[in-house]
Amino acid sequence: MLMSAADYRESLRAYKPRVFVKGNAVASVADEPLLAPGIASVGVTYDFAHRPEHAALMTACQETTGKTVNRMVHINETSTDLLYKLEAVRLVCKVSGCAQRYLTHDALNGIFQGTKRTDIEHSTDYHQLPQLPS
Repeated sequence: MLMSAADYRESLRAYKPRVFVKGNAVASVADEPLLAPGIASVGVTYDFAHRPEHAALMTACQETTGKTVNRMVHINETSTDLLYKLEAVRLVCKVSGCAQRYLTHDALNGIFQGTKRTDIEHSTDYHQLPQLPS
């Protein structure tokens, strides 16, 4: 199931990360006024995935599961994926000013490639997908 911006905010409340802003502990990241612009910007990436006119850019089919996922957590498999990610970032930036979340997307893709190459070269198993409970 694709999350919405509201789902994202609720996940932040449930997760309860330990965060400090200007030296002060934040009780709720989702409700901290100084973090609101960033939370809203990331929220746009969730809500756009639900809009039919943006679905092609903001979602992708995950090869390993066949599930539709948000573009910003998809591991790129083709040059089209890379192009769609770029266009998705442009779209989100037009509305929110900054897509922020694309940095996580880039990091996930880098970790994916790095662990795969490490396993090939050193016979390790960092690239293995975790077994999730059913």
